[in-house]
Amino acid sequence: MRHEMNEAGLVKGCLAGEADSQGKLVREYLRMVLSITWRFTRDESRAEDLCQEVFERVFRNLGGFRGESALSTWIYSIAVSHCINSRQKLSLESACIEDAGVTESQDPTPEQEAIIGEMSTAVHQAVNSLPEKYRAVMILSAFDDRTAGDISNILRIPVGTVFSRLNKGRDILRKKLSGFIGGGKR
Repeated sequence: MRHEMNEAGLVKGCLAGEADSQGKLVREYLRMVLSITWRFTRDESRAEDLCQEVFERVFRNLGGFRGESALSTWIYSIAVSHCINSRQKLSLESACIEDAGVTESQDPTPEQEAIIGEMSTAVHQAVNSLPEKYRAVMILSAFDDRTAGDISNILRIPVGTVFSRLNKGRDILRKKLSGFIGGGKR
């Protein structure tokens, strides 16, 4: 309840044009928004540009925030939608490094680097080739650890649709990446 009161006060202050409230909102959610934009772009400069655009949208649309969800969920939704609409490509290098068995405490061997490069290219192409509706739920679920309920709120789709899109997206990726995930020969 206290958090809701703080959010309500923060929103009210921002709508009143209070610079302190606006600064507090940006400080509170900057890391989250930058994380989202970077995940979608894998480009620091582009992520920063998108982050700024997201906050411009947040302040422009703050009057429409009804408090039906947490302010963080509402801002997250704007950030994801903006990234999707910007049609930036996603690179999944960190996921490929984990899949290749390289830990942070060791340098990859030349063989592992070759595998990482091949996997990165294959995963990048596979994810980018997904239809947007599957791509968005896959990113939010697999790489942002969002629950189906969160994804439903963020994308404004029913939870059943989230599960359906996750299953279909996984099936498509499994087929596209079958050479890397043991499709056939073992």
